[in-house]
Amino acid sequence: MRRASTSSNRSCARSSARRCSRRSGRPWATPDRARRTEAIWFAGSPAEGTLVEVSGADAVRPEHVKLHILAASGAELAGLQNSFSRLAWARAHADTAEEALAAAREAIDALSFVTRVGAVRTELI
Repeated sequence: MRRASTSSNRSCARSSARRCSRRSGRPWATPDRARRTEAIWFAGSPAEGTLVEVSGADAVRPEHVKLHILAASGAELAGLQNSFSRLAWARAHADTAEEALAAAREAIDALSFVTRVGAVRTELI
């Protein structure tokens, strides 16, 4: 079985920037568009239990930072097991990667997740 390839896909793969639209083969960046860097940071829970509330989500943030809470109150948490067990994400864009990452981390750090954890029973020997 052969794979069909087009010349635009080959030229896209060879481009030094490696930023091409897979459909058109044209570079995504345009001369009239300013370059920016984006970063995303996730929140996870090391604890197992029930999420009681999330606070800090309505704090004032710069407009270049987007925050999305993924878990609702009452959700059962089992620690960070995979991508679907994340509690929130923040995405930020800035002129440099360091600035974007710092803004995304700051938005996540402003959140507080209150979790109800059950008591652990131990047996004495």
